[in-house]
Amino acid sequence: MDEYILPKIAERDLRRFANLRSTSSNLGIHLPLDDIPGKCAEKGKECFEVSWEECDGLKSSIVPAELVKSACPEKIAEFEERKAQEKIQNHWKPRPKKSSNRVPLAEIDKQLQQYCLT
Repeated sequence: MDEYILPKIAERDLRRFANLRSTSSNLGIHLPLDDIPGKCAEKGKECFEVSWEECDGLKSSIVPAELVKSACPEKIAEFEERKAQEKIQNHWKPRPKKSSNRVPLAEIDKQLQQYCLT
C-alpha cells in the first residue's frame, strides 16, 4: 500500500510547492525533492525519477516532467548540466596504448621465410 500512497503524497507536496513557488522562498517552505537521478517515460509521458528528502520513508519515485518543471526548474537545469558533463567525459576517453612487446610484422615475415627455405 505504501508503494502507491507515498509517491502520491510526495507528488502532492511538489504540486503545492509549484503553486506557492513565487512566495515559497519568503515563507521558508522547504522543497522535498533532493535530486533527479534519471529521466524516463511512463505511459507515453516524459517523466523524471526523483529522489526525496525527508518524505516519510520514500526514497524515490517517478514524477511527470511538467510537474518537476513547474516546481523546480533549477533541479532540471542541474540534471541536464550533469548529464552533459558525463557525456563529454565519456566521449573523450583516451584509447589504450598498444602493447610495446609486439613483434614487428617484418620480423615475423623474415622468420617465416627462414622456415620455408629449410
